[in-house]
Amino acid sequence: SQENLADVGKANERVAQIEQELPGLKVKEAELAAQIGAFSTKRDLTAKRVTTVTGLLEPLNKTLSELGKEVRAIELRYEFDEIKFDQAMTKHVQELLGTNAPRIDHLGSMLNDIDFSNLTTREEFVSKLPEKQATAKLLRDYFSLPLNFALLKVEAEKKLMDYRAFGRIRVSYDGKPVESSSFGQRCTTAIVILILLGNTPIVIDEPEAHLDSALIANYLVELVKTAKLNRQIIFATHNANFVVNGDAELILGLEMGNDKLTKIQSITIEDLQHREKLLALEGGPEAFLKREHRYGIA
Repeated sequence: SQENLADVGKANERVAQIEQELPGLKVKEAELAAQIGAFSTKRDLTAKRVTTVTGLLEPLNKTLSELGKEVRAIELRYEFDEIKFDQAMTKHVQELLGTNAPRIDHLGSMLNDIDFSNLTTREEFVSKLPEKQATAKLLRDYFSLPLNFALLKVEAEKKLMDYRAFGRIRVSYDGKPVESSSFGQRCTTAIVILILLGNTPIVIDEPEAHLDSALIANYLVELVKTAKLNRQIIFATHNANFVVNGDAELILGLEMGNDKLTKIQSITIEDLQHREKLLALEGGPEAFLKREHRYGIA
């Protein structure tokens, strides 16, 4: 029939097309095989990186462990983010499967028992996939080709060396992960680290929010006075302690009039004409008394 003749014609065209593609595919296969053969893991370098960064953090951790009675010990620890690594590998497998790939959450459950950081043999990999699951069958079929599994191992090793993507500094407060601490402790940890680390200008909006007033007066103010010698610190604050006892070089008072327009006025601590504006801040009178005692005025 004409239909059969058309099918034969199309088949012959496809055979010719495949014959033209085959040499290029064989070259690509040889290149990939050569790359896999030349690839060597460098986990000793990644371990060296962790050791180096940990050593660099030691002086800072020593400082953070001796912050005074108002602040408990803070610790920074450099490590590899294994959770994000597993998520990235699962995403990679999804991309390999192409249009037939399942949802990422379902695929993740299928690969839950796979240790991507320690891929050994294809047989062991396949044995850890669930039984009687369409997705598991899809994975078994895809990785039945040794080259596909070899490329998966190479991708895992590449990601294990990628500390730009997966290197993390974990923070602990009083020996606990900071994310498990109270909200106030998290705020304390964040502001202490932000002020201590770096020498570039920093802008902090209402640093007093969720912080204990004693912590501000007895510790943070002194920390600001020390840190501002090495960097510019700009606060938007309602708390007089940061302004008065932090020895602010420049104070800009913001007021809104009846016209609903914000007016900015430059004020100094010593300017008696505008002293009432500073006294109106939270803890204003106490802040000035503390300053007077410090300078022996009172």
